[in-house]
Amino acid sequence: MFILELLTTILGLFKTYLTGNKWRYAPLIGVVGQVFWLIVVVEAAQWGLLPGVIIYTFLYIRNFIKWSKDDDEMVTDLIKEVHELREQYHYSVMYKSHYYDEQNRMQKAYNDKTDKQKERLLKWYKARLIRQEELFKIKYNIQEDNDEW
Repeated sequence: MFILELLTTILGLFKTYLTGNKWRYAPLIGVVGQVFWLIVVVEAAQWGLLPGVIIYTFLYIRNFIKWSKDDDEMVTDLIKEVHELREQYHYSVMYKSHYYDEQNRMQKAYNDKTDKQKERLLKWYKARLIRQEELFKIKYNIQEDNDEW
């Protein structure tokens, strides 16, 4: 009987330690411990402990099911967040490369003009770039960041 009580205590302590580490299978260790508690109750004829053994068993099963669902929801949320971040990064890179292409095209056109044409062209391109940037941010819902390109 001493070995059985010792094993029951060790399982209870181990289950409590694993629960503190938020290990999802800790409640199953609790269920195994309740089997040993049931044997202790029957051998010692301590029938007053039987309702506690039954209640603890159901609570451990409930906690295992609840933790499993919480873990699944957390993983799903993380996957969604990673996907959203990847899309934002992709659109940000796309926008910046488009911006640089537009700048290079503007520089080539600018070099071939006279001073007055250059001034008008520069104003037109600046207005065009600002409008394109605004439309791109609206289309891809990009928040303003003070990034220097």
